[in-house]
Amino acid sequence: MKLLASCLGLWLLFQLPALVCGTRVVYKVQEEQPPNTLIGSLASDYGFPDVGHLYKLEVGAPYLRVDGKTGDIYTTETSIDRESLRECQYLLPGEPCFLEFEVSITDLILNSSPRLLEGQIEVLDINDNTPNFASPVLTLSIPEN
Repeated sequence: MKLLASCLGLWLLFQLPALVCGTRVVYKVQEEQPPNTLIGSLASDYGFPDVGHLYKLEVGAPYLRVDGKTGDIYTTETSIDRESLRECQYLLPGEPCFLEFEVSITDLILNSSPRLLEGQIEVLDINDNTPNFASPVLTLSIPEN
C-alpha cells in the first residue's frame, strides 16, 4: 500500500506542472487593424467572472494591450503587420502566422497567486503589398509557332 501511495504521489508531482500551466487561447485578427480594435475578451470567452479579477499583459507588447478589469484584448498604436513580424518573415505563402501573448490573471476576492493564460493570435494576411519586380520593363520573345 505504501508503494502505491508513493507511486501515486510521484505521478501527481510530475503532473503538477501540466495542471498549473495556463490555458491556451487562440484568436484571429486581420493585419493592419486600427488602434483599439477589440480582438477578444478573456473574461467572456473563457468563463471568468466579470468582476474580482485583475488582468495584466506579460508578453505581447507593443502590439497588444489588455484592459485590467475586463480582460479585453485590443490592438495598440503599433500596427500588427504580418510581413514585418519577426515570427512570420520566413513563412511560406499560406502558412499561418501567430503572435504569442501571455496574460496573468489575479483573483482579487480569493487573494490567490496569479494564473498565467498563454495564447496566440493568428494574424490574417490582407494582401496589402504591391508586387516588386527587378525591372519596370520586361522584354519577352515569343516564337510564332
